[in-house]
Amino acid sequence: MTRENFTQNTKDHLARAANFRCVRPGCQKITHSQSTDGKKIVGTAVASHDIPASPNGPGNNIGLTPEQIRAAENGAWLCAICARLVDHDRVRFPTGTISEWQKIAASYITQYASTPATPTGINLRQACQGAQLFCNKTNNFHIEGYINWAIEISWQSICAMESLIGECHFLGPLNALTTFFPHTLNLQYRALDCLKTLLTMFKTSGYWFYDESFKAYRLVQLPLFGSTESQRQDQQSAVSYAWKIWNEFNESIYILRQFSLGAYAGADLLLW
Repeated sequence: MTRENFTQNTKDHLARAANFRCVRPGCQKITHSQSTDGKKIVGTAVASHDIPASPNGPGNNIGLTPEQIRAAENGAWLCAICARLVDHDRVRFPTGTISEWQKIAASYITQYASTPATPTGINLRQACQGAQLFCNKTNNFHIEGYINWAIEISWQSICAMESLIGECHFLGPLNALTTFFPHTLNLQYRALDCLKTLLTMFKTSGYWFYDESFKAYRLVQLPLFGSTESQRQDQQSAVSYAWKIWNEFNESIYILRQFSLGAYAGADLLLW
């Protein structure tokens, strides 16, 4: 029975993609270190196969080509202890588990390496407080969808949006609403840009009108009769675009709320 071992290039790729750390969640042990005399590097890791390298190995590789078995996508960089544990307990670690670990670890390393270093002098508590204040300002923002009216937004919400945009003209260190970190600041500016886009749509789009009796802007639902197909398509596009921008705004606010509650800290901040 032929064993389909990884090539040295594939082993090196798995190791470097994992930053020479075990990719098993909760382990992340550094797998290489310098010897005492400084003359060589000592490794304590294994490029492990997810689907086994030989038919007699743990698992099943029936139906796969040798190239598929030797591919980096079928591997994971594990410390010696985790590699042995995985090989001897395939019930606990079924096929697909360790290759997914490798993907997650490699993705994390790629994101971490492509972001700037954590700024010095930032007080995390103040940053969380700024995020909380910022998010609280959005509590009265409401956009509703109706059967007769595609979208409605109250004048009160519009005034609150304009107020927040004015308060955040400059999110410098003296602004109580700032979150300090470049990545959370980007989320704040993204949310503000969404609001500016929505306000522009409300006040300039031909499909929106202000209903004085309800004190709200409404995007009309065009009737089937009395309007052209082109008009209805344009109106539907306006509806879809408004909801798209509104959802992007809410996604940013959700992450900022999680940040304000302490859900992200340390290196996690760099992934934004």
